[in-house]
Amino acid sequence: MDLLTGLKQIADSNINIFPNPFQDVVNIEVFGLLNYQVTIFDFLGRKRQSTENCKQIITGNLSKGTYFVEVLNLDTKERVIETLIKN
Repeated sequence: MDLLTGLKQIADSNINIFPNPFQDVVNIEVFGLLNYQVTIFDFLGRKRQSTENCKQIITGNLSKGTYFVEVLNLDTKERVIETLIKN
């Protein structure tokens, strides 16, 4: 992870997950070629949403609280997890 920009890296791709805190949308910005799955888990580890190769996730159905966003490289199974807060 690059501490100055918040970028995470999987394989040869950089990933930016924003905003944090979020309200109704989480954006996934991928720099490079990546076949990926994004999964949002609640604080208890329950899967709340999942999508593949999507740059924006609508989160209006989620309650306020703490969530974990996992970005999984579908080819190598490498992953990054980011903690996000919904206001």
